[in-house]
Amino acid sequence: MTKTILIVDDENETQRLVKLIFGRAGYEVVSASSTAAALNLLGQRKPDVVIVDDLLPGVSGLELCQQITSNPSTRQIPVIILSAGTEQIPQNALASVGAFAALRKPFEPRKLLNTVEASLGAHV
Repeated sequence: MTKTILIVDDENETQRLVKLIFGRAGYEVVSASSTAAALNLLGQRKPDVVIVDDLLPGVSGLELCQQITSNPSTRQIPVIILSAGTEQIPQNALASVGAFAALRKPFEPRKLLNTVEASLGAHV
């Protein structure tokens, strides 16, 4: 069965890149440009992994991650944070919101693919 990835990013270029990377690897990719759109999609279907931009307008990616991981219907979905910020997200901040991992933008496609595959292996 094809695994589904939800990319939540307000930058169309990042969405396109993630769709290209994971489409070529055989994944289905759905996208949302805002927290509200992501939560709406999560209410309709459950992706296997969520990739979230940390710098979303309104609610931050870390806050969205916490909403996903604290909800009983979505808590089993691994969340990977993409950060374009100048500072590394502290490990304790990632743990406190339940994030599987964080990668810096710009990211290496192979590293993102490996991180997603590791998150799927950890949540089997």
